[in-house]
Order: sequence, then structure tokens, then C-alpha cells
Amino acid sequence: MAFILRGLFGVGQSNQKPSSSSRRSQPPHPSRSYVFIPSPSAPPSAVGPISMKHSNSYDAPRTTKPSPSRYHAEESTALPSRSQSYQQQGQLHRPTFHRSTSYKYDSQVQYPIYTPTTGRSSSDSGTTSASSHGHGRPIPPRTSSVTTVNPPPRRPVLKHNYTWDAGSKPVVQYPRPHVSFLNPNCRESIHMHPLLASSRFHNAPISYDVTFPPSSRYVVDRNTRTAVPAHTLAQPATDPPTFTKLVMRCDKFPWPVVVSPSSKVGKFYIGNAPMMPAETLPISNIDLLHALHSTLSIRVTHEEWDALGSGSPAQRRVSRAYERRCLKMGGGWEGGVRRIDWLGHKVQLIGIEVDRNASAGGIAKLIFGSS
Repeated sequence: MAFILRGLFGVGQSNQKPSSSSRRSQPPHPSRSYVFIPSPSAPPSAVGPISMKHSNSYDAPRTTKPSPSRYHAEESTALPSRSQSYQQQGQLHRPTFHRSTSYKYDSQVQYPIYTPTTGRSSSDSGTTSASSHGHGRPIPPRTSSVTTVNPPPRRPVLKHNYTWDAGSKPVVQYPRPHVSFLNPNCRESIHMHPLLASSRFHNAPISYDVTFPPSSRYVVDRNTRTAVPAHTLAQPATDPPTFTKLVMRCDKFPWPVVVSPSSKVGKFYIGNAPMMPAETLPISNIDLLHALHSTLSIRVTHEEWDALGSGSPAQRRVSRAYERRCLKMGGGWEGGVRRIDWLGHKVQLIGIEVDRNASAGGIAKLIFGSS
């Protein structure tokens, strides 16, 4: 009986054991170096053969992990390692493949092209490729010089012309007065030369005795008592320079002192002198002093004397000034009373103050002091 049982079952056991041992000793297939991992949600018995389907679209609801054989060798670093859990592997996403899309640009816009005037035509210059600009938009070619933009006309070169013909008259350019940009109708006030400028806060450095004509002996510096240089007296008396006239007044006498610019000395010519107008110069410091001395040296009229009042303190003050002046000059009694006698004993010009409230034309205020 036992023999019969061994004969029945022994054959099955013997056939079963060699197959088991041969399966253990069989080495793995050399051509397959990857492992298929089933989905963690599916039971082991439900894992079937994985279908190798190539698709360029990505399905989001799909939960089955795709086969690793679909990735290239350089993309293997994006796959999860074997040591990671199945839950972390299920949360990984496939890499997104970006598709290159072409866009259609608008029609080309013709822009004006500047062509220099050196004779270089626009057709000689080469066109630049669109790839050099990095935008992909082609640059419109330079086809014709019709669309060029002409440069603005050149301004004429400013030149000084000092030559003239003998029979022509030179044009004298007078400087224009300064005009304020805030109020173009209002001219800026003039300023006196520092030699003559005086105000409430400082006195002018000049000291001139108007009894005598202006000279280096009587036109001196008030502090050092030295003569004022001739080049300083030749400078313009105002800023900006005055080319027409300058009106000066004083509280001690009623006559205005009008100063006009002096003309330049005539030139020497051989033969017939050309008919040219005298060159006009601005009013200088010496012109102002000469005009002041000439105005105050005029004799007074009977009407001007009577205007002081017969026997009035003003007449007696002028009479004493007349006697003092004749004694200082050593004569001049027959000349009678002059306008300078209205100053009394204050015959020293110590400054000129510009009247800010005066109208256009320049009115200055003369300031005198005692010697």
C-alpha cells in the first residue's frame, strides 16, 4: 500500500521539487534592468501586464504610474528612488512638456529712415537680420531715399566784420537795455559805478571838489587822498552803460544835471576824409564830473535870485557861500553868484545814489558833503 502511495504521490513530488530548485537557481534575465512597481491601491493579484502605449498628452485623473521605459537616460534623475514610500511615489507628477508655438506678427510698419547728407545712399547700407535684435521681427529694408528725413537747415556762422568801404557808412550797434523776463515792459534799474555808488549803508570812495574842473588834483580817493587813475575815470558810469543821457538832481538846488556821452576824437586821414558819423561812447565817470562842474558854474539870473526871497535866510546863506568861494579861488568877484553857491559849504561830491522810483531814463541823486 505504501508502495502504491509512493508511486502515486512520489512522482508528483519528484516533479515538483526539481522545478522549484531550478527556478531558484535560474539567474535573472540579463536584458531587463528595471522593475515594474504595481499601484499601491490595487491588490497584488490584480496586477496584469502593463501596456506600453506612447502618448504625447498628459491625463491628470490617471493614477497608474507610467512605465519608466518611456523616459530617456538623462531624465532618470527625476524618478523617485526605491527607498521612497509608495505614497510619495504616487504624488509625483510627470514633467511638463512645453510646446513651441509660432505667432503671427502684424504687418510691417514703414518707418522713416534718416540718410546723412554726405552722399551716402540708403541702398548701399546692408540690412540687419532680425535675430540680431532678439525680437524676431524683421526690420524694413531701406529701399529708397524718398522716405528720408531731411536735416534742418544750418544756422549761419556768426562773424565779425570790421571792414567797410570808404563811401559807405558803418552801422553802429548800440547795446539794448536789460529787460526783465517777468515783466518785459519794465526795464531794470541802472547801477552806478563803484567809484560813485553811494547808499544809506556805505559811502562812495570818491571825493571831488566841484568848485574846480575835474583833474587828478581834485578828484581823489576819500580815504587815501590819492588821485583816481585815469583808466577808472574812463570807465562807464552806469551798469548797464548809458548811451543817451543821464539826469541827476540834488535837494540843494533846483536845476537838473544832464549828462551826455562824449564823442570820440576825430581820426587823421590822408586826402579826403570819409563821411562817417562820430562813434558814440557810453557815459563815463569823467563825463559825469565834467557835466556836473559845467552845470554848477553857470551864473544865476535875477529871477532865480529873487526866488530865494529878498533878505531871506536862503539869500544870506548863498551870499556867504559866494564870498567863501571867491576867497578860496583868489578872485571871481566880478563873476557874481553862481549855482554852486546854493551848496553852501558842502561842495564835495561824495557819492551818487540811484533813484529806484524814478521813471525810465535814469535819474540819480547827487550827495554832497563838507570839505
